[in-house]
Amino acid sequence: MHTLVTANQIAHARFIAALERALVSLTELDTERARDAWNELGTLLAAHQLIEEELLAHAVAYSDATSPRGGAPSLILAEHRRLDHAHGIAAVKIAVLDRTPITERRLATVRALDDFLRLRHLLEHHGAREDQIVYPHLMSIVAPDVAAGFAARLADDKRFSRS
Repeated sequence: MHTLVTANQIAHARFIAALERALVSLTELDTERARDAWNELGTLLAAHQLIEEELLAHAVAYSDATSPRGGAPSLILAEHRRLDHAHGIAAVKIAVLDRTPITERRLATVRALDDFLRLRHLLEHHGAREDQIVYPHLMSIVAPDVAAGFAARLADDKRFSRS
């Protein structure tokens, strides 16, 4: 059985693994595999965000506790939208790279790397916020059985992944 923090860490490790598969594929100039890995990352993120946002809504509805500094649900939701936006920009870059002649694709890939690494940085920052602030707070205000149920769902989102 996982805590909310360990379940979140498992999910975020899956995100990074999918992102890294996409990057490796890009270094091999294989935009088809990169697109597949990037789409998988998008699916994983969307599934995770749905569960997480449901948990945040539950906590807001059933607790009058004040969120700790850096852990407000509105901040987490805003970060989710930033992650979605960064993922979308990088998905467009993969589509552009796919149409770039193979002789020019390596340089075009290097020039696009910042967009892929931006998402990685956002994921790492967001995961640290959740692990250090958000989930410890939620575990202190949500009933243990509810927390355990959400933790199981967060850890099990691998059903959306090939890893």
